[in-house]
Amino acid sequence: MDFASAQTYLNQLTNYEHKTFPRTALKVKRLRLLKLCADSLNINLSRNFIHIGGSNGKGSVTAYLAFLLGRAEPAGAYFSPHYYCLRERIRCIYRPRRGFFSGMISGGDFAKLSTKVKGKIQKEKITLSYFEFLTILAFLYFQNKKTAVNVVETGLGGRLDATNIINAKIAVITSLDYEHTQVLGKKLAEIAREKAGIVKPKSLLITGKLPFSAKEEVRKKAIAAKAQTFVWGKDFFAGNFRYKKTSLAFDFSFGGFRMDNIVLPWGTFAHAYNFSLSLAAYYLACKKHGIALKENSVAWAAKLKLPLHFEIACCKPLVVIDGAHTPQAVENLREAIKAYFPGRKIILLFGAFTDKKIKLMLENIQFSQIILTKIKHPRAEDPCRIKDKLKLKNSFVAYSLEEAVRKSLQLASSHDVIAVCGSFYLAARAKTIFCKIINKNGQ
Repeated sequence: MDFASAQTYLNQLTNYEHKTFPRTALKVKRLRLLKLCADSLNINLSRNFIHIGGSNGKGSVTAYLAFLLGRAEPAGAYFSPHYYCLRERIRCIYRPRRGFFSGMISGGDFAKLSTKVKGKIQKEKITLSYFEFLTILAFLYFQNKKTAVNVVETGLGGRLDATNIINAKIAVITSLDYEHTQVLGKKLAEIAREKAGIVKPKSLLITGKLPFSAKEEVRKKAIAAKAQTFVWGKDFFAGNFRYKKTSLAFDFSFGGFRMDNIVLPWGTFAHAYNFSLSLAAYYLACKKHGIALKENSVAWAAKLKLPLHFEIACCKPLVVIDGAHTPQAVENLREAIKAYFPGRKIILLFGAFTDKKIKLMLENIQFSQIILTKIKHPRAEDPCRIKDKLKLKNSFVAYSLEEAVRKSLQLASSHDVIAVCGSFYLAARAKTIFCKIINKNGQ
């Protein structure tokens, strides 16, 4: 198999990222099956894994932490979903030089390992989903690359997620918010119970700032697992946040480890919060795995620009692209726009999936006008339904994303901010179209 045929094969597997996720798809027996598959490929599921779960910030923490660790030793990183290219999901990061997209698995390695995994599951008569196949492939790749440590982002939930076959010595729960309620539960406590399922016996647990009901569930799980817990704002601290013209600076401390004036280009509070969680995990990982902690690695990793996270796609007109898809993430976007561009009106380009808290998301951002569009995705919510259900004023519907982009450019004055949010799928495609149109027009 070459890379193209490997992609074709993967696309034939059941992909719950492109369809409504049934609750029945998450079962303990699926994890048992995945463990059997990993065992048959001689994958060691206990080799220095760090598991990242939560509602917002999982991908950011995974990226920051992998880049911090990868400055000293080869670090595996597993992300989901990808923004532009499937190979983004699986990385071996070691002294990276190409920014966020450094260390992607090569097409040749992807094809070779796909052939191996496919042959094994066919021989064992095992059926895997799209995400399960990629998860096994990623762990096999890390083993082949002899990575010193591996940072793994959960897919959906935690307890029954395909990634939870690993025996992670360190777990991070970034935040908890309402998401995938039809699968994880309608109450925050229920969602927290599922997310906390990644905590392993006698492991180290890092938690962010969690709502009370969620915090209690995570605490119960940590006690049951005899996990040592480190809490944001209690055991480690990020503070003294200072917005500058094009950056955010803050200070961090964790025990005897302290760093002042960490500067994040076009940083937001969400960036600083996620970076502080990454630093806490970095500090513990260095101590646990004997990796040298380097302060210059921190300053270097802080410069990492995460795509589609308060990304300035262009300046004339000003377009901010953000994958915010929960109420809290949209609120963070609003606060960052307010801090960097005070007094400017927001023209919002928005689209979301049916299982998201759309009403709460739109209540958390003030906009003068909104263009609602439909993402090219089976789980996308109909923009007319959003408009009618929420009785939105000053709203426009565009079923084509290109039409929505052109409408936003038409509506925006030179002093306005065009903000795109609601989904990473929408954000990635919108950025491409904005750049294409603006470059063509020579703006």
